[in-house]
Amino acid sequence: VDDLDETIKIIRSTIFGLRARTGTAGSGLRARVVRAVGEAAPVLGFTPGVRMEGLVDTDVPPEVADHVVAVLTEALTNIARHARAGRAQVTLTTDGTEVCLTVSDSGVGIAPDGRRS
Repeated sequence: VDDLDETIKIIRSTIFGLRARTGTAGSGLRARVVRAVGEAAPVLGFTPGVRMEGLVDTDVPPEVADHVVAVLTEALTNIARHARAGRAQVTLTTDGTEVCLTVSDSGVGIAPDGRRS
């Protein structure tokens, strides 16, 4: 049942994304996330997976969306520069109250004695 619920969420998100592409999309958070991932793909050498859940275009205020895109861009840049990753996953969710961006990769991570910022 949990797997079925997860599949339904993914299908709904995909349908919403496809509808947005045929409309006046381009400035919404969903489109901006997809665009940032697409722009990072050549530098990464692969296209990260993207999963979005919730009404990210309507429930996330524009000023918060700007920060989400900035954090995403920085995370993808760091993966390209430091991680030596072969894959990455971007997950953006909102429940109407909070927004959560998770970026994970298969890279080497930060060495215990490495520089942190």
